[in-house]
Amino acid sequence: MILNCLSDLKLGCIINYVPGFKEERDIGAQFIRQYVFMGNITLFRHHQETFE
Repeated sequence: MILNCLSDLKLGCIINYVPGFKEERDIGAQFIRQYVFMGNITLFRHHQETFE
């Protein structure tokens, strides 16, 4: 299940990064917040916070 979520996130990030590479960090952060808000990858959010 978590692998499917990560695959979706990876695909979404690629789609979002293509239009503007200068804003990729902001877009990626916004995408992750939106995804977590929808409740799909709570575990991924926890994993991400431990790295920061």
